[in-house]
Amino acid sequence: MQDKFYKKNWFIWLMIIFIFPLGLFLLFKYSNYSNKTKIIITIIILGLVIFSKVLPTEESINQTPEQTVTNQEVKSEKNNEIPELICKQAGIGDTLESWIDEYNEPNKDNGMNKTFENDKLLVLFADNRALNITIQDNKNGKKDTDLINKILPTDITKISEQDESDDTIIKHKEIYHSDLIQKNISKSDGTVTIIDQFDKNTGTYLSTIIDCTPGL
Repeated sequence: MQDKFYKKNWFIWLMIIFIFPLGLFLLFKYSNYSNKTKIIITIIILGLVIFSKVLPTEESINQTPEQTVTNQEVKSEKNNEIPELICKQAGIGDTLESWIDEYNEPNKDNGMNKTFENDKLLVLFADNRALNITIQDNKNGKKDTDLINKILPTDITKISEQDESDDTIIKHKEIYHSDLIQKNISKSDGTVTIIDQFDKNTGTYLSTIIDCTPGL
């Protein structure tokens, strides 16, 4: 009686190459090799499998140390990407493009000085960044605290505060630090200054000035 095809050496070797566990089973079950030969074949096949796993790939062989460093730098740069916005919405230190996305085109455009929100926000831009914002009287004599909080850097920490009032205006000055401002504004040490102004006679709110201009 003719042997089944799966007992033949050619099929066993085919299975060893393509389906090793099955081929190994058939080798010991049906092949006519001696036990010593079967063990040698198994050791050789296992050695080739292990060697192929630890052998360096062509890409890793050809990669120079400089390329490895460059790849590490690219990963580092990705982890330190500049955020799209410094503030919760377009505010101090953010780009002109982000301001236009947030508030549409300026109501007035005088070069570096632009106004938004029906002239409520007077903004000074330099190097495409908002360095000074004046929130002007919004006609109801009240400070828009919610808006101010949204256009301040998300990471500010207070350093100091002081009173700079004169005979006609109450001025309250606060100084903050922001790592985001320091990182994104050229030559900045991260200082952000906020000055609230009120009419001394009536107590009516006049304006809030937010500034991150370097060197001031």
